[in-house]
Amino acid sequence: MRREVSKQQQLTRLGIAFVVFLLSSIYYYHRDEAQAESINAMFNDTVFGIPNVSTKLNFYSDEFLF
Repeated sequence: MRREVSKQQQLTRLGIAFVVFLLSSIYYYHRDEAQAESINAMFNDTVFGIPNVSTKLNFYSDEFLF
């Protein structure tokens, strides 16, 4: 026998799933932004440590690192 789920319970579950999705999306966005800033600082400070020259990291992806 399957128990019937009320419309209110369905909406509550959907709302919880949406909130979890939204919070995780915000978390991963800020984590990626912080990682990009960290890598950009590393490039500026160590890799291209040329006086009076600045660099900017426009794109970073760790998916295709060999």
